[in-house]
Amino acid sequence: MQKNIIFIISLLLGMQSLAAREITFTDSATTTIERQLNEVEIAEKKSARSLSVFKALNINSIPAATTFSTAAVLQQIPSLSSDIEGNLRLRGSNKVTLLFEGVPITLFEENRSDLLIQMPVALFSSVLLFNMLPTASINEGEAGAVDFIFSPDFTDKSVLKATVAKGSNDRYNASVLAGSRIGKFRWQAGYDFRQEYRYRTYDKTTVDKTGTAKMNNTATAKPRTHIAMFNAQYLLTPSDFINFNALFQTMDYSRLGNINNTKTNTSGVVVANVLRQRNNTEKQTGNSEGLNWKHIWKEQKASFEASVNYDNFNYDQGNNFTNKNPKTGATLAQDRLFINQDKHQWFGSAKLTKMWENGLSSQLGYIGQWHKDNYSASDDDLISSAWVHNLAKSNDYELSKNLQTGFAELTYQSKQWKCLLGVQLQFDNRNGGKSVDANQTKEANSYLLPHIEINWQQSPFLSWTLRYQERVNRPLISDLNPFTDNSDATYIHQGNPSLENELAHVAELSNTCRVRNLTLNPVFFYRYRNHQIIDIATQQNGTTVWTKENASSAQDVGLEMNLTWKPFNFLTADASATGYHYEIDGTRQGYGIKGKYSVDAKGSVKVKLPLELEWEVYGYYTDRQLTVQGEIAALGSVGSALSYSCLKKHLDVALTIDNIFNSIEEKTTFNTMGTQQTIYRNRDARTLWLNVSYKI
Repeated sequence: MQKNIIFIISLLLGMQSLAAREITFTDSATTTIERQLNEVEIAEKKSARSLSVFKALNINSIPAATTFSTAAVLQQIPSLSSDIEGNLRLRGSNKVTLLFEGVPITLFEENRSDLLIQMPVALFSSVLLFNMLPTASINEGEAGAVDFIFSPDFTDKSVLKATVAKGSNDRYNASVLAGSRIGKFRWQAGYDFRQEYRYRTYDKTTVDKTGTAKMNNTATAKPRTHIAMFNAQYLLTPSDFINFNALFQTMDYSRLGNINNTKTNTSGVVVANVLRQRNNTEKQTGNSEGLNWKHIWKEQKASFEASVNYDNFNYDQGNNFTNKNPKTGATLAQDRLFINQDKHQWFGSAKLTKMWENGLSSQLGYIGQWHKDNYSASDDDLISSAWVHNLAKSNDYELSKNLQTGFAELTYQSKQWKCLLGVQLQFDNRNGGKSVDANQTKEANSYLLPHIEINWQQSPFLSWTLRYQERVNRPLISDLNPFTDNSDATYIHQGNPSLENELAHVAELSNTCRVRNLTLNPVFFYRYRNHQIIDIATQQNGTTVWTKENASSAQDVGLEMNLTWKPFNFLTADASATGYHYEIDGTRQGYGIKGKYSVDAKGSVKVKLPLELEWEVYGYYTDRQLTVQGEIAALGSVGSALSYSCLKKHLDVALTIDNIFNSIEEKTTFNTMGTQQTIYRNRDARTLWLNVSYKI
C-alpha cells in the first residue's frame, strides 16, 4: 500500500503526527488480527479519518499535563483558542464541536465552558482537531471538532502511573492511571481529582436616556472535579475485535457573590442602590458508555463495524438571593431559584468498508442519534415570612431531537493522488415545549451534505490538499427554551423556539512543505453560512437579556500559517498565525452587515537543557472581535514550564506558571436601542503549579 503523508503539523508542546491508533498485540494468537487491521482498518482510517485530522496533541508529551485544565491544553493547539470564560474559538468561530472517542456526548453541550476551565486533562492520551469531519460522523460545527481520546496506546504489558500536583490559591490535583495486557485482553483505567480556584470580577456600565446604571460583581469558588475513565479491548476471534469505553465525571462548587447595583440620573444623582447577594451551589454529573464491535473478512479485504453509546448529563443549581440596602445592611427582599437540567442520549452507528482493486476503497453506513432534554426551574419569593411559589419565574421545558444519517464514501489512491468523495443524507426533527402545552414547536428537515478531499503528493517534501464540506449547526435546549433564565445577573438569557438550523459551507486549500529542519503549512480557508445563529442583546424593563436569532448569511475568508523550526537538536520553535476577514449580517435585526480583518497568533519555544531539564515559553494573542451590536477587545497570555526527568524517565517533575502578566481581562461593548454598555470580565487565571509524576 502506498504510503500516505498525513497532514498533521507537529506544533506546540511536543505535538506528534498521528497516523492511526494501531492495535499492537504481540502474542502469536493475535498476529493474524494485527496484520488484518494493518491491511483493512489502518488503510480505512488513512483514507477517511487521517486526511480529515488537521492537528493532534499528544498529552503524554507534555510533562506538566496534570497542571493544565482542559481549556489550557486546548490553547496549545495552533489556531484553536479559548476566551476568559472557556468558550472555544477556531478561525474566528466559536461553533466548535466537542467529542469523546468520536461521539458527541451531552456532557459537552451546555455549561461546557465551565467544564473546560475546571476539568483535568491528564487522563486523555491525545486530542485531535478536525477542520473537516470524517464522512462517517455527524457533520456539525462550522469550525470543526475537537476529539478527546482515552483509548490506551501503551505497548508494555502493564503500566501504573501516579501524579500529584499543588497549585497556588488552594489548587490541587491527584491522578492515577493503570493498565495491563493479558493475552487477548487489555484494559486501562484512570481517576483524577482536581480542585480549582476561581475568583471572578465583573463590571458593567449601562448608559441610556434615563442615566447611568453600574453593576459590580465579585465571587469566589473552589470547584471540585472528579473524572474517571475506563477502556477495555478484547480479541474475541481472529476476525472479531471488541472495544469498550466509559467516562464518569462530577463537578460541584458553592460560591457567595455580591452584586452591587447603582443607578444615577442624568445629573449624576444616585436614585437607586441595591446590593444583591447570591448564595449559589452547582453540581454537574455526566457519564458515557460505548461499545464497539468490528468484524474483518480478510480474503475480501472488507470489514463491518457497529457501535452503540449511551450518555447522560445532569445539572443542579440552587440560588438564594437577598436584596440589601448597602448603607444600612437591612434586608429588602429574598427569593430563591432552583434549576435542574437532565439530558439523555443514545447514539448508534454501523459501517461497511471495502478495499477494491486499483486503489479504490468505499464506505457505506448509518448513524442514529436520539436525544431528550428536560429543563425545570422553580422560583419562590419570601412574603410575610413565608415562601410563596412564583409561577411567572418557574419553568418546565422538554426537548426531544432525533437525527438519522446515511452516508457513502469512495476513495481513490495512487502514488501521488488521493481523492475522497463522500455524501451524507440527513433527516432530523425536534419537538420542544412545556410538557403541559399542546402547542409545542415542531420542526423537521432533510439535508444532502457533500464532502470532497483531494490530496496531491507533489514530492516527498511537498504536498497539497483541497477540501470542501457542508455542515449543519443545530440549536441546543438553552437556545430554544423561551424561559428567561435570570439565575446569573451578569448573563441573563432567553431562548428562541423559532430558531432555525444553520447551514455552513466550509472549504480550504492547504500546502505542507518540509525543508530540512523547517516545516511550513499555509492554509487558505473560506466559510459561508445561511441562517447564521447570532447572539442579540435586548433591553427588557431596564435589564439586558441575551437571546439567539437567525441572521441572513455571512462569510469568512482567511490564511492560516503554521511553522515548526528545529535549528538544533535541543531547540524547537513553533508558531501559528491566522489572518482573516469575517462578516456578521445583522440586517434582519436592523444592524446591517459588519466586517473586520483580524489576526490571531500563538507560539512556543522549547529548549532541552543539561541534566534532563526542559524549559518552555508559550503564549497567544486573540484579536479584537466584532459582534452584531458591538465588539470584544483583544487579549493575550504568556506562560512558562520547566520540567525535569530522572530515574530513566520514571520520575517527572514540572513547574508551570500560566498567564504570567494576568492579561486576559475581557472587555465587551455594545450599542442597542439607544443604550450603550461596557462590560469587563476577569478571573484569577494566573496560576503556579508544581507537578510530580512517577511511572512504574
